[in-house]
Amino acid sequence: MRSSFALLVLILPACAGVSSYARATAGRVGCPAGEIEIRDTEDDQPGPRSWVAVCQGKQYACSSNGDLAESDSKVKCSEIGAQ
Repeated sequence: MRSSFALLVLILPACAGVSSYARATAGRVGCPAGEIEIRDTEDDQPGPRSWVAVCQGKQYACSSNGDLAESDSKVKCSEIGAQ
């Protein structure tokens, strides 16, 4: 129990700095969320979102069909070229 708590204390700060965009993108572009730079977000109102993700010199146009906080939000990313 004590070691589980210590592990949790170490992991939480690392996760806190990663945006929901990076977490949503990570499984689609083959990069860990912590290595993804997010640009050009369109999130000024509820609903679908779009953004550009950059990782390992490649850019991806990404979009979701809803709010990233919703569990049923579908995320799609397509490579748009090198940065």
